[in-house]
Amino acid sequence: MLYLLRPALPSDLDALLELSSHLDSANLPHDREVLQARLSASWAAFQQGPSLEATSRFIFVAEQRGSGAIDGCAMVTTPLGTLEAPYVYFSQDDVDAYSPVLKRRLVYPTLTLRASRQGPAELGGLVVKPEARGRGLAQAFAALRLTWMAHHAEQMPAEVVAELAPKLDDKGSNALWEAIGAQLTGLPYRDADRLSKRDKSFIVDLFPRTPIPGFLLNAAALECLGARGASTEGAYRVVTGQGLRIVPRVDPFDGGPHYLALLSETLAYREKRPEPAPGVQVGRVLVALATKPASTLCGPTEAAVPSSDSAHATPAGGAGVWGLHQTPRSSVDRNLVEDALKAGNALFSSISYTYVTSPLRPLDA
Repeated sequence: MLYLLRPALPSDLDALLELSSHLDSANLPHDREVLQARLSASWAAFQQGPSLEATSRFIFVAEQRGSGAIDGCAMVTTPLGTLEAPYVYFSQDDVDAYSPVLKRRLVYPTLTLRASRQGPAELGGLVVKPEARGRGLAQAFAALRLTWMAHHAEQMPAEVVAELAPKLDDKGSNALWEAIGAQLTGLPYRDADRLSKRDKSFIVDLFPRTPIPGFLLNAAALECLGARGASTEGAYRVVTGQGLRIVPRVDPFDGGPHYLALLSETLAYREKRPEPAPGVQVGRVLVALATKPASTLCGPTEAAVPSSDSAHATPAGGAGVWGLHQTPRSSVDRNLVEDALKAGNALFSSISYTYVTSPLRPLDA
């Protein structure tokens, strides 16, 4: 089976809405109006390219060649954090205190709210349909996104972060939120979760800036710090396989872990291989990169938005990227490959090709 990994188009709204029903996260909320706005903004961002001066969200989808089905999506948000909506997290630190009078030493963990208005780039919004899992799409998305980011390294933050889903209890709530967030906001977890998909400013407004001692939290809340949700095993292996490592910071909302690396130290960055001609090899992702800015290719007017039939789309420019992924244990159909190459080239002109080795171990997503 062959997939074309490409930028999401505004016409992919229905497919993205279906995918969001499997995740419903802040990055990919199950909300038609929000998704429609994000798809339009994403396509416009691809025309302009990334910038350190303004935050943009770039959405990618995996289109099954032949059927045209959209089986997965992923995104890059860069840089994470703006003046109005900073990137916030709890920094996990340790206090080592000693009282000579009492001759008592006390060592305990703390959580301190941090805010960055120009943080790292984020890998997020990854979701694959249940019936399409096990085809290597998660690692293909990682390779595609990181290679594209490396190609635009001068317009990218030096670091890349991925936040994995948090640990929830049997009722779908979160013990850290109940211990801190609910006390500060008066909101139950699900209500706060829905609000945070549109606006997280209430966390910055109401959470204390002074360190919160860990001994004030109950055992269930402490267990949430840096704990991954039950559905994150595939994503965990993908991000760690690319070189991201867990760091002492967590989501202040629910304790979800953060994984971080320098962009230059990721596997896709280090192992990209230029190729003189395009092709497909099982276990490797072919990444095509646009090499000229939109103004060169499209002139001063805004590039036309292609139709859902990308093979007949109007050529565009900017920070274009698309990729081909051949699923494991499948034969290569050359006619399908040629068709996919034409479809990809119709999205973005002036292409150079790069191969990226995918992790060898099959993943669940």
